[in-house]
Amino acid sequence: MKPFRKSSGFSLVEVMLVVAIISILTAGVITKTNILKHLGLTYDVQRQYDIVQLRKALLHALIDGIELPTNVPREESQAKWICQYSKQGIECVAPPIDGIDLSKLVPAYLPEIPEDPEFGDTDIAGYKIYRDGEFFIVMSPFLEE
Repeated sequence: MKPFRKSSGFSLVEVMLVVAIISILTAGVITKTNILKHLGLTYDVQRQYDIVQLRKALLHALIDGIELPTNVPREESQAKWICQYSKQGIECVAPPIDGIDLSKLVPAYLPEIPEDPEFGDTDIAGYKIYRDGEFFIVMSPFLEE
C-alpha cells in the first residue's frame, strides 16, 4: 500500500468558489460607482468650460473690433455648428458642413478651437452658435441639463 500524501494545490471547487466571490464583489463595486455616469459628468464639465472659453473669446474679439462671421443665425433653432480650426473659410461655410468659421480667434483669444470630448470630429467642434442681439450664444447639444 502506498502512503496517503496530501496535495499542495487547490481543488477545482475552491478555485471556482474564489472566482465566484471575486465576480460578485466586482459587480457590486461597478454598480455602486456607476462609472459611465461619472464619465458623462466629466464630459459635461469639459463642455461647460469650453462654452465659457468660446464666449469669452468672442466677447474679447468684439471689444477689440475683430470682424467676426456675419452668417451666424439669430435663432436658437437655426444654430450652426462651429468648425474645427482645420476647416477654414469656404471649406467651413459651404455645404456639407455649413458651419461658422471662428479661426480668427486662434491664437490671439484661444489656443485652439475647443472640441467636444465625445462628439467632436475633424470637421465640426461639437458646439453650436447663434446670435441674440449683439451677443453670441454658444451651446452644446450634447450637454446634459
